[in-house]
Amino acid sequence: MINATPARDGLPLDRLGFGPGVVAVDMVYAPPDTAFVARARAAGADVFDGLGMLVHQAALAFERWTGRDAPLVAMRAGAMEALARGHAG
Repeated sequence: MINATPARDGLPLDRLGFGPGVVAVDMVYAPPDTAFVARARAAGADVFDGLGMLVHQAALAFERWTGRDAPLVAMRAGAMEALARGHAG
């Protein structure tokens, strides 16, 4: 199940069928714990927020522009640090 909307409120979370065996992906990366993520996690779904996708998109761009392997661990750490400081988007 993928939330690819910018909606933060108004999603029919009680009707989405979260539970064990469901993979829930929220494309939103800030804040990392949206209502979609929280509800899916509480219901036992495997949950991913949008930060992984953001970092991997940046890594692909880095590799295409530089011809070098992207430093994924450093990129993820930098993204997480920026989000912690409130620099989202």
